[in-house]
Amino acid sequence: SDEVLADVEAVEGELERGETVSLDELPDDLTD
Repeated sequence: SDEVLADVEAVEGELERGETVSLDELPDDLTD
């Protein structure tokens, strides 16, 4: 269904962002 496709695209988008931004690169204030 369209809902499933939208969910898959959302997850893929999250994975792409996760690959480009590692936790080590995040500023320390975000971990507080």
